[in-house]
Amino acid sequence: MPISGPDWTDLPELEPAKIDFDGYIGAYDIHSYMSMFDGEKGGMYTLSQAEERLSKWAAWAHARHKPLFLSELGTQTYGWGYSDPNPGSYKSSLKDASLAVRAIRAGVDGVNRWSFINRGDLDGQWQLVDTWDIARSRLLPAITPHPNAYYMIGLLTRFVAKHSDVLASSVEGGSDPNGQQVFVAALRSPGGQHTFVVVNDADARWDAELELRGLTTGMKLYRYGMRPQKKDKADVVLGPERELQVSPQQRAFTEELPGESITVYTTYHLQERDGGAIAE
Repeated sequence: MPISGPDWTDLPELEPAKIDFDGYIGAYDIHSYMSMFDGEKGGMYTLSQAEERLSKWAAWAHARHKPLFLSELGTQTYGWGYSDPNPGSYKSSLKDASLAVRAIRAGVDGVNRWSFINRGDLDGQWQLVDTWDIARSRLLPAITPHPNAYYMIGLLTRFVAKHSDVLASSVEGGSDPNGQQVFVAALRSPGGQHTFVVVNDADARWDAELELRGLTTGMKLYRYGMRPQKKDKADVVLGPERELQVSPQQRAFTEELPGESITVYTTYHLQERDGGAIAE
């Protein structure tokens, strides 16, 4: 079984002179915890810098016929340690989602958000599901979704099947004095399902027109989303919000992208309790 490495943090810039292990690994992987939104202060590097570094790492790995994994992704920028809730806050989860979308665009082959199960009182509340009673230091009687992180990371991942192709995408506009704020990743599953993930990092909403080029047949899309109104809630329902029809004759539609939001448009029709598109 091939080894994955070098497992470096925190998203270092590619320095070929330091790589003397290429012949011993089958995949490259690095970690990211200290990124920050563009225009923000407090982290080690901006999301734009992260995307640029990932692009270089991906190009290096692919030139050697090896995948690149962002094998640990999370946020320590706003606080962490013991039971600090900030790793799983709405803001951190939005930033994690934005970095994941940028990673897809940069050519990263797989992303793993740290971590699915975590007690929450060791080095911060990283968990996607709550299994541990922090106040009483014992297992909870029932496993429940962790607010923000479970829904935002879940929304980002449940429509992305393994071995999906990354399609070309671009954004015109969607920027402010801090830089680009709207980001898109477009994917096609092995079975022909299409998913478009749109993240709006800005506080303000954007009126957007989405255009799907190259259509040869009609396509029904379902919209799903996480908005600030769902912040800190443990009972969010992420069912389809709206149906949209596109075709070669009518390939564009208009939408409002709320501030600080994740919106997914996909041909998958999944209700709350349906299994996600893990593989096809």
